[in-house]
Amino acid sequence: MPVGDVRRPPAVAALLLAAACAPGPVAGGGGEDPTRPAVAVEIDTFAFVPAEVTVPVGTAITWTNLDDFAHTVTSGRAGDVRDDFVEGALGELGEMNGRGTMFSLVVTEPATLAYFCRYHPNMQGVVQVTRS
Repeated sequence: MPVGDVRRPPAVAALLLAAACAPGPVAGGGGEDPTRPAVAVEIDTFAFVPAEVTVPVGTAITWTNLDDFAHTVTSGRAGDVRDDFVEGALGELGEMNGRGTMFSLVVTEPATLAYFCRYHPNMQGVVQVTRS
């Protein structure tokens, strides 16, 4: 793949677009939209709790770091080696540097999104996004 040629699977591209453009709680902050469904995932004692969630399209998913250590939400599974996997694609948006930090996003298309912590690859989770 030529330098600068970044190919992302459609689910990751949709997720990144939603995180950048969607109203309500999104990466980098933003207000809450009381009409948008929401799901919370906590990071507690080096684990995503719950590790697997199923949500309808358009749901705001918020990760809250309860640990004193930095964690990320990075697309894929730790150890994946695929041409369409961009390590850190979500990690750049989803880095939480210690207790109380948060990351939120809204997924706009049905998808199964596996993720892990770039710093602690044993921490893994899955978001299953379904049609409403």
